[in-house]
Amino acid sequence: MKSFLLLFFALFLFSCEKSDSLDSSSGSSKSGSTASMIIYQGYMYVLDNDAIRVMTLADPKNPTIVTKLSIGPGNETLFAYKTHLFVGNNSGMKVVDITDPTHPILVVDIPQFQSHDPIVVRNDTAFQTRHWGEEDGSHGGTLLIHDVTEPSNPWQIGNLNLEFPLGLDYKDDILFVCNGRFGLDILSLKITDRPELINTITSVNVRDCIVLDNRLVCQSGSGLIIFDITAAEKPILLKTID
Repeated sequence: MKSFLLLFFALFLFSCEKSDSLDSSSGSSKSGSTASMIIYQGYMYVLDNDAIRVMTLADPKNPTIVTKLSIGPGNETLFAYKTHLFVGNNSGMKVVDITDPTHPILVVDIPQFQSHDPIVVRNDTAFQTRHWGEEDGSHGGTLLIHDVTEPSNPWQIGNLNLEFPLGLDYKDDILFVCNGRFGLDILSLKITDRPELINTITSVNVRDCIVLDNRLVCQSGSGLIIFDITAAEKPILLKTID
């Protein structure tokens, strides 16, 4: 519980500085795809082992846990979109209805083989990376594309093999996928179910990323790497922060 509270207050302090990017009322959250907790429409959702804890931030000085939903083991990442949470699980994807944030409901659990599964959602399409093995040994990875127009009935519409895909985010019709020591992949989403790899920046080691306006902030093994993505298909390195 101590580590849980430390994580909460760390993110809470950050959200006070970055509230515009973290708390969205327009339908999608803004967080890294490997985030295990997010602030969304006045509530905080936190993965806690085999459950999701829901906190109300109605009184920012007194955040309160309002409910806890058990969803089974292996949960790794959270992404909020419209009225649902998309949970990346080490054996698949889960979808939780948060139409009523105080009564979240697990509506679907899609099993896949054991891997790691960050997720982002764009225009009713979920993009999910899966990787397995060791980065410096035998490994593999895939980008899965799901139609989530009906969140309770998602279905796979495409896939693309990548080197070692980790965190991801998008700007307009460009998807950024972090591939660890193999670099940053830039993919075109002009054909949603058939993303096209158009560029790879091999000079960086990146684990996760988040789009903030015309900036792409990437997490590296030792700090942050910031790109200018005014022209999203051709990111320009601005700064490295160790």
